[in-house]
Amino acid sequence: APANADAWRALATVYRYRDRPHAIECMEKSLELDRSSDESWNYLGLLLRDDSKFGDAVAAHQQALRVTPADPIAHFYVGLLEARLGSPHSNASLDQARTRVESLRKIGRIKTIWADTIDWAYFVSVADQSSAKTVAEHLGRSTTSSRNRQAILQHMVFYLASRGEVDQNDFLGFFPAGEVADVKRAQGVGSKLQGAQSGS
Repeated sequence: APANADAWRALATVYRYRDRPHAIECMEKSLELDRSSDESWNYLGLLLRDDSKFGDAVAAHQQALRVTPADPIAHFYVGLLEARLGSPHSNASLDQARTRVESLRKIGRIKTIWADTIDWAYFVSVADQSSAKTVAEHLGRSTTSSRNRQAILQHMVFYLASRGEVDQNDFLGFFPAGEVADVKRAQGVGSKLQGAQSGS
């Protein structure tokens, strides 16, 4: 068994798409060894979100914010989850994420694709469809790594599904259709998410 937190986190990454419960266990072991890593708390939150444990995912991201209160990524994740849970605080969390991203962008401390993904969610949250579409187009055309496109799409599809807007192809149409379909399928969009939104 790994003896350090980074090794457990790496093991969780290996199992993320093959055995999610085991990946979650690995992250919990990582955090037993190092509770001060905002990245680990955020990754646990993503795994819990992938497993539809949205309340637990929010708690993990909030723990990341206790470690690093100005973390825009944690605010972003909380905002997406709050939208799924129907919380009126979702837009405020996305606004906080965007505010923090702008200061990090100025000093080059955040990757452009993640800053742009946060911008996109913020623009959607404030109904600035034109700006959201411009950012989505930029992300779709400029992100050359299929792994990064998949990560972006996971957030976009999750947020749009939370808002009941996943079938609006204005944003997703800038990404390869096969990748969009894979992410929708993995998230159960079109079946269980629609049932969850209608309260069934």
